[in-house]
This record gives sequence, structure tokens and C-alpha cells, in this order.
Amino acid sequence: MDSTRIVPLEPDLPDDLIKSKWQQSFEVGDGVSVEIFGYRSTFSRQIIYIILSVLSLGLFNLVCRWFPKLELKIRYIPCPIPEAELILAQEGGPDPTHGVVPVDRTDKVPRFEYKFIRFHFDAQEYSYVKTTFDVFQPYHVIRERLASGVSDEACADLTAMYGPNVIGVPVRSYFHLLLNEVLHPFYLFQVFSMVVWYIDLYWVYATCIFVMAAFASITNVVQTRRNMESLAEMAKHVCHVTVFRSGRELNDIDSSLLLPGDLVEITSGLKLPCDVILLQGQCVVSESALTGESLPVVKSALPHHEEGNGAFDPERDGKYALFSGTNVIQATAAEANQRVLGVVYATGFSTAKGQLIRSILFPKATKFKFYSDSFKFIGALTFLALLGFAYSTYIFVNFGANVFSIVLRALDLITIVIPPALPIAMTVGTSSAMQRLKQQKIFCISPIRVNVCGRVDLMCFDKTGTLTEDGLDVKGVRPASGSSLFERFVEDVTLLHGPLLHVMASCHAFTTIDNQLIGDVLEIKMFQATRWTFAETLKSAEGVTSVVESPNNERIGLVKRFQFSSELQRMSVVAHNYTSGSYFAAVKGSPEMIKSLSVPKTSETPAPSAPLLWEHVFARRVLFGTPLRLSCRVAYRAQSRRST
Repeated sequence: MDSTRIVPLEPDLPDDLIKSKWQQSFEVGDGVSVEIFGYRSTFSRQIIYIILSVLSLGLFNLVCRWFPKLELKIRYIPCPIPEAELILAQEGGPDPTHGVVPVDRTDKVPRFEYKFIRFHFDAQEYSYVKTTFDVFQPYHVIRERLASGVSDEACADLTAMYGPNVIGVPVRSYFHLLLNEVLHPFYLFQVFSMVVWYIDLYWVYATCIFVMAAFASITNVVQTRRNMESLAEMAKHVCHVTVFRSGRELNDIDSSLLLPGDLVEITSGLKLPCDVILLQGQCVVSESALTGESLPVVKSALPHHEEGNGAFDPERDGKYALFSGTNVIQATAAEANQRVLGVVYATGFSTAKGQLIRSILFPKATKFKFYSDSFKFIGALTFLALLGFAYSTYIFVNFGANVFSIVLRALDLITIVIPPALPIAMTVGTSSAMQRLKQQKIFCISPIRVNVCGRVDLMCFDKTGTLTEDGLDVKGVRPASGSSLFERFVEDVTLLHGPLLHVMASCHAFTTIDNQLIGDVLEIKMFQATRWTFAETLKSAEGVTSVVESPNNERIGLVKRFQFSSELQRMSVVAHNYTSGSYFAAVKGSPEMIKSLSVPKTSETPAPSAPLLWEHVFARRVLFGTPLRLSCRVAYRAQSRRST
């Protein structure tokens, strides 16, 4: 560490501001904040550390291994963060944790990495900032700045800033894992106890403890190594993509070379290696690897203008984003001579998949009362052992025993009061439980939670489809055409006509794959009840991208579909009626939102308690639709395993 070169950083800032840069705070997601402190080495501190290590015959190094913060305090001195060689990162929460990471100064911009989150030094702010690609921009700004891709001149700087596009999970060697296991204080206490017992000729008991400790250690090491290999294999993904840089098309580029700002082509069957904003075309994506939802999701191109106020937000505007690890089932271009294109905005551990892997590698710290009570119990036993040690030493000295007998008996008392087999028993029990769970295809990535799960008596699921079937049938429709009461309940939807039928046939967001409708089950059931057909087409002169057609050859073209937004509580479509030659807008959403958008005289509805309506509603959700001034309610009958 003494050979580390300090890059001179002399911004035009006041001295008091420079001196105040001794501590910084960051938000790293999931409500977790991290505070960082700077440290640098000195010759005198290094000499003191070496002397203490030699005089203690390595015991001091072992203590520093258990307490890295102690080693940091002894070997290094605090300094302003911009001058630091090492960074101490400390997280808050119920069980505060900390880590020590080196600062990389090999490049012109100092940077460090904590839990696979990259930080770099900002000379203007004279502090470290989180390395992220700024996509929180208005839609038109994203299109103007990123539609042409990355220039060749910027590739080197972007590569140094963001690193390779890989989610590399480190897999430690068996030796490293075994060393960490045996150097734990509990295992060293067991070794100490076994030495005492062998000297005292407790051969059988000492051998049993040795065999159990060796078995537990090897089992833990093997299980940990397998879990790390499985996670590394799951996280690893490299493919070849087509990239556009400086106006040139580059084919078969390794995905590990992708950079934020790259313009890439999206093709059917592609497993995305990064997070992308869709700029051109439409995609049907399976996000089951991230969300667990088996239902494919339709992604549309980023509009040219914002749909409200604010900038692009990947969480809010996910309907325009493709996430790493998801599979593109179908990519459809808007026109025959166009391609499906997107711009990369996150790579590596900054992607949605990378954040998922990080949450597995570094789960949120949780303080279990079971383990805190265990340490209190061991602490109480240690106190009793020390009292017994002092008392037994006093007795043996009074009886004139030799020094060897006094030390042996006193140490034997300590090994009896503090049970050395306790951690072994807990480890073996946890490993056995994990093996039984694995036989039932239940995989545990956090062994510490096995003991807590053993106390669970009841488990509840709030995910629809877990306790109920996902099948739905349309019961019927009750129209409302401006009067204060609904009209006659219609079970056969094909008997409907006019705007109400047009809403049910056109106001949806599903698509087709291999002639199968893919999308929301409620929308598909509503459309199938009309007996109309759906077909996607290339963009026509009128702007139509898909067409719905009735059995009597009435055709409606869908010009623009606005996906459902939870903030707006609605979705809508702009459609072209080929029969009348007119255009209309169809909307569906929550009752209160549709009512707020409707003309007051046409939005009056009976009270929710009216038996005329609710005797026919058996669904989990009721859809409201309105073309201009018309509203309707569609009732569904849900197929459930149990009556609710």
C-alpha cells in the first residue's frame, strides 16, 4: 500500500470545504445508507503493526482478521476522503456492518468499488459520487442524445468508468473457504479444548469432537462452494449482439464490451445482457427470471414526448425498458424497412439482474434474537468459567499442587463450562435441515434463517393465482348509456353493437405469438367474448399497427395504444373505424378515474349496493370502459379452488 501513487487534486475550492471532506453518505438502494471514511498509511504505523505481529507470534494478525476495523485503526490514519488509500464503508440498520476497500488510482480518475457498486471521484464536487449513467432525462432529450449511439472516441473513457458488462460472482477456492472456517473463534476454541483433553488423556471424547468438527467444516465448505458456483453460473451470461457506434454497424460484438449509451439491435430469442430503453419497435418479453411472472409483457418504444411531468424513470417507465436477464419472445419493427433498436442504460451489477444478484450475495442485515441470546448465554458461561478458574487455582495452590496440574485442571474446567460442541451441533443441525429441504426442491441461500423458519406455524401468500386458479370466464355485460340506471344484463356479448362493442374489441394491450393471444387474462377473455379476431400488421399510411375484425367483417384499426399506468389508473387506445372512416379514443380504468374523465350527466351510476349490478359480479376486478361518453361494466366469473 506504500507504493500507491496519490494523484494531486487541487480544485478551486475554499480550504474549509476541502477540510470538511472527511465523511460522505450514499444511498445504495432498499433504504440502505452507507457512510464512508478515508484512511492512508504511514511508515511509523506499518512498523508498529509488524512489531506487534512478530512479538505476538501471529496472534495479533489473527485478532485483526476477526476485527478488520482494528487493523485499519492501527495500520492507517484518518485523512480527507480525496486523499485516501483505503475507504471504510459503514452501513446502518439494526445490525451495522462495515467493510474496507482499496482506492484504485491507476487511472486519472480515482475510484473504488463496494459490494459491486462503483464510485468515482468528481473533481468539481471534490468528493466521490456513485457511478451511474444519467437517464433521468426528458424523453426527447434521450432520443436526441442517445439515438446515434456511442462515439469511438468515448469508448475508452466509458470502459474505464463503467467497467465490463459482466456480472462476475467471485468463487473462492476450497482452501480459502476452509481457512475462513477453521480460523473462526469458535473452531479455534474447539482446537484449544481438544489439545487440553488429549493432554488429560480424554482420547475418545476429544476424537469424537474432532471428527464432528471436521465433518461440519467440510460440509459447510462444500455446500458454500456449490452455492457460489450455482450463483456464478446463473449470473454469467455472454452473447453476441449488433451495435451501432459512430454511425457504423458492428456485428457479433461480445456483450461484455457493451457500454452505457450503446445503440443495440433487439432480435427475437435474445436473452438481454443489459438494461435497454426501447427506442424503435415493439417487443414481447418474458420477465419470469426476474419477477416470477410467467405471463409475457409487451414493451413499446419510448414516446417522443413525456406523458406528463418529470423525466424518464426506469421503475415508473418500465413499459419502455427491457431488463437484463429477460428473454425477448418476439421483436416487431414498426415498419418493413426498420429494425427494433434500443439504447443501453445499465450494465453489469447496475442492471436489474445485477441488483438481484447483489441482494443474494449481500442480503439485508437482520438481527435475530436467537443468535443474540446465544451470545449472551455463552458470555454468561464464560464469566462462570473465569470464576471457576480463579477458585480452582486458589484451591490447588493451597493444596500444594504442581503448576502443570493447576493449569491443566483450570483449563479443563473452562472447556467443560463452555460447551465446545455447541457450534458443531448447531452447524450439523442446520446442514441436515438444508439437505432435507433440498430433497423437497426448497433451496436455502441463507442458513442463518433455517432456525427462525423452524418456528413458523402459518405461511400466507398474497399472490393471486397461488391459492386460486387463473382461469376466468366472462359472465356478461351490463351497459350504461347516460341514464342513472344500468340497462338489461347481457350474457351473450355478441348481441351488443355500437361503441360498447367497439370498446371491448379495441381497448386492450395484448399481442400475438404463433397465433396465440398473449397478455392480461382479463383483456383476452373480454376480447374473446366478442368473437372478433386480432391481427398485427405493418404500420399503414393511417398509422394502424394492428386490426380487429368482427364476424360480419366490421374492421377497426388500432393506431396507438397507451399501456396501463398505475399512476394514471387507466389505459387507452386511439382507433380507426374503417366502416365509418372516423377515429375514436377508447379508455378503460378504475371507476373513480373514468368518472372523473366523463361528462357528469353521462357518468352517473347506481350505488355499489344495487343488487341489479352486484348479483352478477364474481370477479377479482371490474373493468370500466368508455369511448367518449359511454361507460360499461364487464363482469367476470372467477374459477377458484375454494369459496371466498
